[in-house]
Amino acid sequence: MKYLKRFNEASYEELNENLSEEIQWIDDALLDLSDMGYNISITPFEVKSIGKPGLTVRIGSTIDGKLLPISIGEYLLTIDSYLKEAGFVGFRPYDYDNTYSPSRHDVKVNALLKNIKNVYENELSQFVDMLKRFTVNAPFDSVSVSYYKPEESIKEDLSMVNMKYLKRFNESSSDFTNITRECKDILVELSDKDIKYNVYGFESAKILGEETYKDLIRVEVGDQSKVVQMRGMDLMFEHLFSYMESEGFELGKDSHYENYSWEYHEACPECDSVSVSPPDNLQSMEGWKCNKCKHEGHQDDFQRPEHPITKEDLFWSIKDNYHIQFMSLAFYRDK
Repeated sequence: MKYLKRFNEASYEELNENLSEEIQWIDDALLDLSDMGYNISITPFEVKSIGKPGLTVRIGSTIDGKLLPISIGEYLLTIDSYLKEAGFVGFRPYDYDNTYSPSRHDVKVNALLKNIKNVYENELSQFVDMLKRFTVNAPFDSVSVSYYKPEESIKEDLSMVNMKYLKRFNESSSDFTNITRECKDILVELSDKDIKYNVYGFESAKILGEETYKDLIRVEVGDQSKVVQMRGMDLMFEHLFSYMESEGFELGKDSHYENYSWEYHEACPECDSVSVSPPDNLQSMEGWKCNKCKHEGHQDDFQRPEHPITKEDLFWSIKDNYHIQFMSLAFYRDK
């Protein structure tokens, strides 16, 4: 770690104090993951060559081997949008030349599985997009991202940004926590049926591929270990949808469910059109085409186990007693 400085206790405490508001905000944003038993570490460091402080956020642990949820990507995007607005950029200790360049300071994601490191040099959004190939858990037990701020007067420059974020968080977090808790209460009969479920809340989440921020409540049902019968859940989900709509939320297009016995859903990864064609050579995985936008790509991008679901689809599935292994309902609310 060429540019990282080993600190004595005094210098570490000084950095910790200078970035205390950022550390607290990130810690609060990751509270749900902490409550779920995931280890959260927010460590300040100094870029020695220019004397600028930065932060490394690490989620999970390679020791306990507990796989991270696929929603880890949304948490990382929330942190990224906050720090970027505060003037931070991605930190790459082996590619630092003291010259600020946005293209050279994209965030690098270090993802580990049992101490085997996978480094994603691309933009964070591309890492999050990769997670769409998975369902309940990401194939990692630990991820970390690092940021620093090139400008000089960090504490002064961040004061107004921090006040804005902290004010918004303090004013809305209590209300948002109540919504998350209410969703869990509505779905409590799932526990009575020994069906696993989780509810995640993200305030001002950045929408992937857009410069848009919305509140997000994600409800996940099932864990792929057993089949869940939908019959008899209509009243519970009617209650859930009624409550979410009263709070200004709508079901998002990225909601889906799946069952390994179903055929894969085929759709264009660019425009979501289901009018797609396989390659002429059926043994090739390359050459899939969208008949609408003409996008071409790999079979894995056009075929996926997640089947999109609307509100109408859900209640039809309950009526017909569909069997599923996993379902993710994403509710969004405009800011």
